[in-house]
Amino acid sequence: HRPRQVRQDRLRVHGSTPALRDWVARRTLEVAATGRPVLLGVESVADAEALAGLLRESGARPVVLHARQDAHEAQVLAAAGAPGAITVATS
Repeated sequence: HRPRQVRQDRLRVHGSTPALRDWVARRTLEVAATGRPVLLGVESVADAEALAGLLRESGARPVVLHARQDAHEAQVLAAAGAPGAITVATS
């Protein structure tokens, strides 16, 4: 068995939802730039679309996975582990 590689960052408090989304988008781009795939879990389809929009404005090509796209779910999941891939999924 290999040791778990999950890392818990320190707690961050953001004054508003837009501030949180901006920080998440910036951090996502930083991690994806290193070649690591990123999976973001959000609470709603609206949150997923808003975050994906911010990432697209920054030049990223995130894939959004939610109930409206269940026919393509297998394809999205197969590509989610590719180096630098960004996937935004609703919980």
